[in-house]
Amino acid sequence: MANIREQFLRVMRDGDLSEGFPITEFAPYWDLTQQRWEAEGLPKGLSYPQALDYFGLAYRPFVWKPAFTAKTRELANLPEDWRWELPMIRTTEEDYARVLPGLFPTELHPTEIQAMEAEAERQAKGEVWILLYIDGPFWFPRMLLGVEPHLMAFCEQPALMKRMINDLTEYNLAILEKICEIYTPDTVVFAEDLAYRHGSMISRDMFEEFLSPHYKRVVPFLVAR
Repeated sequence: MANIREQFLRVMRDGDLSEGFPITEFAPYWDLTQQRWEAEGLPKGLSYPQALDYFGLAYRPFVWKPAFTAKTRELANLPEDWRWELPMIRTTEEDYARVLPGLFPTELHPTEIQAMEAEAERQAKGEVWILLYIDGPFWFPRMLLGVEPHLMAFCEQPALMKRMINDLTEYNLAILEKICEIYTPDTVVFAEDLAYRHGSMISRDMFEEFLSPHYKRVVPFLVAR
């Protein structure tokens, strides 16, 4: 019988369902869900991975290196109650340059390294498969600019958009290099939210001009691993 990681890789690489399908949870559930479960008997205070272990799911730890740090928020003069879905800057080169020193933390924190090393041991034993989230070239500028200004910037601020995406590309390659020194993820997801129920938010030509250069550099790096 294959272990959890072997089972996952057989399904994803070969479409081999002979030993079943690894049951997992794609994304963390909302806090109200956990409160409901706790009221129904789930032990209180479990972390997301601990809860998935409790339910017997083949969970995967993930590392999502966000581009926004406390320093970024300070440089953007954001209030204490700032929420991540609100824009950080206006569509100006000057505003972007102001927050740039706090955008890309390329050093992994010692606690992150320790946690990743522990998960690398579990991965080597086949107890987990590792999914890695990274910011994508559509998602990242939108988080800085806000939804509508971001979409307008493809037409009105193309140079700024390309600068942001290129900076993200260099960052993703740098942080992936350091992560892969600890473990090689089994799969990678680009956080994008590029489309909704009526289709893509940008045209094919815009995708090829702005986003493809990022994927054409990052994806081969990942495949080589």
